[in-house]
Amino acid sequence: KFCHGNEGGGAVFVNNATFNMSGTSVISGTDYYDPSKSGNSVQKNGGGVYVQGTNSSFTMDGGTIMDNAADDANNGGGGGVYISGGTVNLKNGTIKNNKSGISTATNGGGIAIWGGDVTLTNMTITGNEVSLSANPTGWNGDFSTGGGIFATSSSTKLTIIDCHIDNNKTSLYGAGIY
Repeated sequence: KFCHGNEGGGAVFVNNATFNMSGTSVISGTDYYDPSKSGNSVQKNGGGVYVQGTNSSFTMDGGTIMDNAADDANNGGGGGVYISGGTVNLKNGTIKNNKSGISTATNGGGIAIWGGDVTLTNMTITGNEVSLSANPTGWNGDFSTGGGIFATSSSTKLTIIDCHIDNNKTSLYGAGIY
């Protein structure tokens, strides 16, 4: 267990830097936002890991990102991982039981990608969820989408190879991938 963030990255915030995770490493949080509790949860984006900046690099070879939460009122999300730039290579690991949008509509229970070059290889993305009860009445935007993975933006390149994406939930579109 690590620390609480307020803007992003409950455990790890990567801003034009490099972060490597391997083996049996675990990034685990509290599964909800409560600043009085220990673990990783954030008020905004990237409950476990937040990656931003064109010169950022996040490599995961093994390990687990689990039980983290993000709650962004501006549709950011990423209960487990939030990516808005850089190069991200995740392989041979698990992203599970993360939540996004506990009290607000948002995206990407497991992973939210708003930009960057992202490759997932032999990953298990399971048990993540997005805002099952927080959809605002009459709101006209894309919200509460991508229970497992949410990817958008013309600056996003997403490659998925031999991954298991199952048992993710959303209240709108793309329980697995949106």
